[in-house]
Amino acid sequence: MEERLGVSDADLAILGSSRTELAVRKLSLALVGLLAPAALGVLIALVGGPAGAVIPVAAGLGLASVGWFLPTAEVRERAQLARAEFRTNLECYLTLVAGERRARGSVEQALEEAARVSGSEPFRRMHQAVRRAALAGRKPWTDLRDLGDELGVEELRSLADIAAVASDGASVYNTLLATARTLRHAELSDARTRANEISERMARPLALLVTGLTLFVLVPFLIRMFTTAT
Repeated sequence: MEERLGVSDADLAILGSSRTELAVRKLSLALVGLLAPAALGVLIALVGGPAGAVIPVAAGLGLASVGWFLPTAEVRERAQLARAEFRTNLECYLTLVAGERRARGSVEQALEEAARVSGSEPFRRMHQAVRRAALAGRKPWTDLRDLGDELGVEELRSLADIAAVASDGASVYNTLLATARTLRHAELSDARTRANEISERMARPLALLVTGLTLFVLVPFLIRMFTTAT
């Protein structure tokens, strides 16, 4: 199914979506794209204009292809942004867990109390995982690790491993803060990368526009010059 829809389960999970919803959207847009040119051709024929059957069919196939692949690209992009947001929240969560761990001593309590601080979606999901583990009599880092696997967030799995080590009595205060700093640096690096990509995307159409304007001005001038010379 992943090969057909082009999106992983982790991408859909972090967006709170399902494969059925994605498939319905892809099929709907593809069908609209397939039928729209034909409907336009019929409308043109009804008002007495020229209607070509080949053009609507070719355009319909092209639009149907766009309608099929566009939702996949959108889901991938949104999932990437959602993971970036999750890592930002996880950075704060790590710092809070470190403070709760030092103040209260219990790893389980530190994980739950820190997850209560914010009502953002990442914090809500982490709090749900911790509470689910408590109600089921499991250690919270087990469910946090499963959540990291489900959402494709490697840093959440790392937090679960650190919490498991802390349960054995190890001092992990500095480790948690160091992990938070690593996340912060990675976030800044990703932000710079995205800014460079946006700059490149903006530069390309600008370069095409400048080239087009240059040709628009120079070509008539050159034509007149060579015509006069001959």
